[in-house]
Amino acid sequence: PKLRLVYFAAVRWIFVALLWARAHALAASPSALRATSVTMDSSGMPKLRLVYFAVRARAEAAQMMLHYAGIPYEYVNCNQAFGKSFKEAKESGVLPLGTLPVLEINSGTLLGQSGAINRYIAKLAGLYPENPLLAAQADCIADTAEDLSSINPITNVFRGDTWRQKSSDYFNGPWAKYGGKVSAMLGDKPYFLGDRPYFCDFVMYHPLDLVRVNKPEALKPFPNLSGFLGRMEALPGTSHYLKTRPVCVDMGTNPRLVSPEEGKAMAKK
Repeated sequence: PKLRLVYFAAVRWIFVALLWARAHALAASPSALRATSVTMDSSGMPKLRLVYFAVRARAEAAQMMLHYAGIPYEYVNCNQAFGKSFKEAKESGVLPLGTLPVLEINSGTLLGQSGAINRYIAKLAGLYPENPLLAAQADCIADTAEDLSSINPITNVFRGDTWRQKSSDYFNGPWAKYGGKVSAMLGDKPYFLGDRPYFCDFVMYHPLDLVRVNKPEALKPFPNLSGFLGRMEALPGTSHYLKTRPVCVDMGTNPRLVSPEEGKAMAKK
């Protein structure tokens, strides 16, 4: 009888523990972000569609990594993805967080936040470190790139006096604070964590590239950063993407993207 009582008590506690674990998992997974199984295509990769604006901003690192790893994807705007403008998609609740970019996975799951998208793609591409300390260092570099991200609207949005003020604030603020520190983090290494690139290198490339686009002389005190940009631009796959992507023109007056050919023609005038 005592063994029977112990047996039934153990079964009851196991059942309670399973129920608790199930309830905890559901509570931690709201419907908009609930985990789903990921179906792989014949290449072993899920079907990916990156939804964003026609700007050079928060989707660049993701696209560079996808090209580097040779992972197929589509790049579309809100109308192409959802049949709605960004404003309509935001108001309808289609977007999990009401922001872009989002990554659509297997025509169903929508993943928001560019940092989460970058890390997900990095893991698909073998660009996220397995070593916990190395991963933390990579995250530190990627988070530092986020501290430099206010260069995005300076490049793509602001005009006239607002652009001049925001640009001045940026180069006297975030860039003055972090430019030298980023250079020191790189040191004399080819990439931020050593001899091979990780996702953090792609993430950091983007603000450094926009610094160069907006104010080339800002990189002159840091030749190692210029060398880093050159190495990133020579990576297989990534090189083709960077050479063929649209070019930023007329920052501060009429910011927009044009074809590489049009950009070259404008530069000659």
